[in-house]
Amino acid sequence: DERTTLLADLASAEALKKANRAELERYKDCDPALLEAKEKATKIAKAAANRWTGEGGFCPISMMACMRITLERSSSDNIFAIQTYCSRQFGMPGQQFAEQFQIPDTFDNL
Repeated sequence: DERTTLLADLASAEALKKANRAELERYKDCDPALLEAKEKATKIAKAAANRWTGEGGFCPISMMACMRITLERSSSDNIFAIQTYCSRQFGMPGQQFAEQFQIPDTFDNL
């Protein structure tokens, strides 16, 4: 008789545990530790994106430095390739590209 009562209590406790775990699962997205980890990851991702694109810039900062070097010592084909990339990737018009990288109007890209 006592064993039956204990087994019934055990079954009841296991059912309550299962219900509590299901309820806890519903609220796991609101876990403060998880939210803090997501916020930290977002800040890291934003910093990484800004490192590559510059804050509000069209092309990566490293690309801007590369363009200045390219203008000084390489062929117009390389510059045209980068201009085409920026146009396709960022929707940057040719005139804006020339202004951004200080390409003179006399530069020939044939």
